[in-house]
Amino acid sequence: ALGRTFSRAPKLLAPLLDDVISLLTRLLVQRAHRALAQAAAESLLVLVRSAGASFSQQTWASICAELKSCFVAGVADLYVMPPAADGDATSPLIREVSAKVTAEAPTNIAPHELQALLLSTVHQLLQSMYPSMKLSDVEGLLACMHGMYDKAHRRIVSALGGEEPRLSPGEILEASHVKVEAVSYYLQSLFHLYGPLTKPPPPERPPPKLGTEGHVLLVAARAEFRLISFCLHVLRDYLSLQKLSLDA
Repeated sequence: ALGRTFSRAPKLLAPLLDDVISLLTRLLVQRAHRALAQAAAESLLVLVRSAGASFSQQTWASICAELKSCFVAGVADLYVMPPAADGDATSPLIREVSAKVTAEAPTNIAPHELQALLLSTVHQLLQSMYPSMKLSDVEGLLACMHGMYDKAHRRIVSALGGEEPRLSPGEILEASHVKVEAVSYYLQSLFHLYGPLTKPPPPERPPPKLGTEGHVLLVAARAEFRLISFCLHVLRDYLSLQKLSLDA
């Protein structure tokens, strides 16, 4: 409903939009209720699909920044919102809802499921809306997906190599789940973005206008580079894990 309303009156609701986006991304990664996290992800995607064509570049930058902050902070850190400091610009609405969710928090969802939901949301956003997004924002979200894979892989290697001996088998299994999900969504996103590359892209300077064929081709070329390098990266990681298994 908000998406439809925004598409009809974007100027009227523009001041509220950033707060709504910020709230949805925080609810997306809270671990209190699986259903609430799923609803937040679906609401964010509906809002983007319904009204994305009316979004300003500032709004798109805000959406991408909020999603990237979820990857950077980590799911566990976003579970409980920190107390608002003096001068904190966090909306009272966000603080109130986050506090309510935290207070009612039965821990009934595994961290790897939350991270899979976050990856899925970013994947779907890139699938449907990347022609409207700046190249730097597309690259930033792709880098976050790659980073989640790397973080999970490093944790597994550290545990198998004896650097993190306190990790339980369950924690290693969770890291493995995250790694598989990150590979899956990252490769799906790259193949989708790479698909339109049927001819050479235009020069990056001056940048082509958003939504044009030139912009889509430029995104596709970047995706091709990432796809090739990531496949080599995964093969090297596989060989390192195989060596650790043989040495154990």
